[in-house]
This record gives sequence, C-alpha cells and structure tokens, in this order.
Amino acid sequence: MKFTGYYYHALCALRIILACCPQTGYIHPDEHFQGPEIVYGDVLNLKIHKTWEFTEEKPIRNIIFPYFIIGLPALLMEFTGLKSFYGTSLFPYILLVMPRIIMCFLSFLNDYLIYKIYVLMKKDHKIPLLLFSSSYVTIVYLTRTFSNSLEVLFFSHVIFILCKFLFIQKNYENSDENKYTACLKLSFLFGVTLAAGIFNRPTFVCFTAFPVLLFFFLILQLGRNFENCVLYFVSFVVGIFCITFSFIAVDSLYYNKFHYTSLFNLQKHLTVTPLNFILYNINKKNLNSHGLHPYWLHICVNIPLLFSLYGVLMILYLIKYLIKIFKQNFLNLEMFLLLSFATPLFLLSLIPHQEPRFLIPLLFPFVLLQCYFSSNRIFRKYIFVYLWCFQNIISILFFGFLHQGGVYLSLSYIHSFLLDHSNCALVFYKTYMPPRYVLGLTEEYNKVKIYDFAGIDIGEFEIQINNMIFQSDPRYIHFVVPHDVSVSVDNLNILKSKYKLQHRNYIYPHLSTENLPKYNEFMDIIYTNSSLLHKIHQFKKVFSICILTFKVNTT
Repeated sequence: MKFTGYYYHALCALRIILACCPQTGYIHPDEHFQGPEIVYGDVLNLKIHKTWEFTEEKPIRNIIFPYFIIGLPALLMEFTGLKSFYGTSLFPYILLVMPRIIMCFLSFLNDYLIYKIYVLMKKDHKIPLLLFSSSYVTIVYLTRTFSNSLEVLFFSHVIFILCKFLFIQKNYENSDENKYTACLKLSFLFGVTLAAGIFNRPTFVCFTAFPVLLFFFLILQLGRNFENCVLYFVSFVVGIFCITFSFIAVDSLYYNKFHYTSLFNLQKHLTVTPLNFILYNINKKNLNSHGLHPYWLHICVNIPLLFSLYGVLMILYLIKYLIKIFKQNFLNLEMFLLLSFATPLFLLSLIPHQEPRFLIPLLFPFVLLQCYFSSNRIFRKYIFVYLWCFQNIISILFFGFLHQGGVYLSLSYIHSFLLDHSNCALVFYKTYMPPRYVLGLTEEYNKVKIYDFAGIDIGEFEIQINNMIFQSDPRYIHFVVPHDVSVSVDNLNILKSKYKLQHRNYIYPHLSTENLPKYNEFMDIIYTNSSLLHKIHQFKKVFSICILTFKVNTT
C-alpha cells in the first residue's frame, strides 16, 4: 500500500470528528462513571450516581486525572456562560463532547512520540503513524474518558524515555557532560511518569515491569562511577516521591476532607488509592462480581480483537525473535520493544478478570515493532492489509456508533422533557448503566427518580415496578428499553391498570450484545409483503432503542 500524507491527515480528522459526534456508541460504563459523572456532580451540582470506586471508605480511583480531563470543561461552562444552554439539546451534547475533545488532542501526543522515536531510530515514521491512526483503538478508545486511554499515553512516554536511554547508551563513547545532565533529567521524568501512571491505574505496574528493570541496568552502565549511578537513582526516586506525595495529599483532601489537625492520626485519614485498588483486586470474591475469565482469553481472543491478524502474527513471531535476539545481544531497541509487548501481556493474563480495553496500551509497542517486521513477506501480504482495514472499519461502526448507541441519545431526548415535567420516573432496562449527568438535572429536581434494572428477568422487573416505582407515585414514567423488549413492557398488566401509553419514540442506532435481535424477527421482515422502504424502516426499528412514555390514568 503506497502511503501518502493524505491518508494520515484524513484519519486524524476522523478521530476529531468522532470525538465531536453525538451519535456515538457506549463502549463501557467506566467511560462515564470513572470521571464525568463524578466531576460534573461536584462542579456543576448535577444529580449523579457515585459508583463504589469513589466511596469514602476505600476509594480506588485517583481524583486528579478526572478533574484534569473533565474539570476544565466544567469550569469553562461555569465561567463562559455555556450553562445558558441548559434546557436545550445542546447542553447534554456539550457535557458529553468537551471531555472527549480533550482526550482526542491528548491522543495526538502518542503520534508525536511515535514520530520522535522513529527519528531516534533513523527510520521512516510514515507507516507506523498510519498504522496507529487507522486502528479503531485509537479512533474510538483513545477519544473516550477511560483511565485505560490515559494509560496508553503514560506507557508511550515510558517507552520514549527508555528509547532515549538506549540511544545514549549506544553512543556511550561520545558521552559528555550534556549526556550526564540528560540522563539525570530522564531519570526524574521516568520516576514522575511511573508514579503518575500507577495512580491513574495500578495495573500500570504490569506495563512498566520490564522498563524498570532495564532502567536499573542502564544506569549501572551509563554511570561513569558509583556517584553518578546513585545520582541517577536518587533523581528517579525524587520523581516518584513528588508525584506520590502530591497525589496522596489531593486524594486525602478530596475523600476525607483532610485537615492539618489530622496529622496526629495519619493512618486513619490518608487515602492511598493504588493501595486500595490492589487490596480490592487481590480478593477473588470481588473479582468474581465483575466476572472471571480463563487465562488464555487475552492471547487467544482480545489480542486478535484489538490488533486483527497482525496481533496473532506478532505473538507467533514474538517467540522466534526473542530466542534469536537473546542469542545475539540483549541490549537493543528491538529486544526492549518485544519485551515491552510480551511482559505486560503475560502479567495481565495472570489476572482472572480480563477485558480487551486492559490491553490497549500494547498498541504503542505493537506499532513501533512494525519497522522490524514490515520487511517480512507475510506481513506485507495484501490479505493482511485488507483484513486490518476491514476489521477496523467494522469495529469503528460497531463500537463507535452502534453498540449501546441509543443510551446517550435517549438521555438527551428526555433532558428537555424533564424540565417541564418534574414528577417523573426514568426506567432503564436491558441497557448499560445510564450516566445521570447527561440529563443535566440539578439537585433541586428531587422528584425525578432514576431506576436502572440492568438485565433482570421480566417477572422480577414487574415486581420491582410495583415495589419501587409505584411507591413514589410519578405522573410520568419513561421506559428506555431495546426495541424487542418494548413489546413486553407495553403489555405489562400492572402498568395498564394505572397508566396509559402516551407516546413511543425510536432512537437509532442501538444494539445491545446482551440482548441481540431475534433471528425470527429478521425473517418476518424479509418475507413480509411490504415495500422495500417499509422493510428498511422496520430494520431501523430493530436496531433502535425505544422510549415508552406512560402518563398516569386520571379517568
């Protein structure tokens, strides 16, 4: 495939457009509940749902990064008058998109680091940049407010720092005072990045296990004497200490309202979120509530899902090249990149709970390694290039638009309705957990109740309606459900006895993998005696989310 700069620039534009697009898929609840939900609730005083990660007893999430990403847009809305859009469909859009735009521009730092590393390697940077920018992981995941997306940036910076160390080590004979100063600064930056990455996600330890070992080995080689080695190490520790002290102080202030009078009882008042994270996850009962997976899932399923067939080839070539490089020379860039890919993959595979997004930082070494494998005939075969393009296009459409795509749009639709009809109940069933901040409701809207029934069976659902919703006696009830579930909800006798259906709205596109459309439903549409236009309309309904609005029966 012949590269031109237009491909890369077009893909960069696509990344920005998708970040700004309101019709986007809902990949995972953590996108909203690890940041926007918390910060918008604090800054804009919106009604939110604070998840267990941010509880005051044992919080496991650092608060600095959510405030850095979402706090700035929230304050911007507060001071620039953007809150004047409150009550319009533009208000939920601004709440959703502004943090994504910040994440999108942060993702371009990864592109810049790829360019800088390839300059150090004296190799052509065009193909790696095209590969990175064409991945759906970059276009979809890195434009979302995931802690995993920030983890990619921290990991790429760690690799960049170690590449600089390797470059200095390679040119060791020509070293001078400037290189001593450079190593001192890099050691400090490495400590800062390592600590910040761990506070963002403690699993960052898995990604930096080999880079840390290589760092210690390199400072022993680069230090002309024992004093220099000690200074490099001290600079590294100072970087770690500065971040650790600052982050613990901020977390303690936020979660415990820490005061100087609490200095006499530090153990009780200090909040160390990475430690809480580790203590929570080493308890297998806690992991069991999130789902336990086989150890081979990352290698056999998640790697191909993220990196197409190139990911499978990478694992196959990994074993071959590791053996070859071990026999030749341990200290070279290729070996470093291979182990930076292999070590976290192995360590994360030992953790029972496994999701594809946990591996997205591996995209960075995966891209950098292509310069070593691109000369291989198998890697250059057009079938793999076409498969890479096809899989990423499908994944962008699925994760970027279709997957749970109606959840946000339904919240945006209901936003303006609730301002005039405060005595309402919102019921979400067979959908992902709805982010409350998108509704834009302040605490004064205490008559608006939100219920999330996840995926319980229809019988239990009817019982919960009677026990929970009817007790508050709402005037309106909005049911947000997938299309096929809407029929079951509409036929509930308990609803018909007190409420009447006022209107039904379909919002396209939406698909829930937990509640896939039935095969018979497709066949009925295909074989029905109706026009093509009507069939298309019916297919759109199948891939839609339905909002059923019931009003209390006053007759």
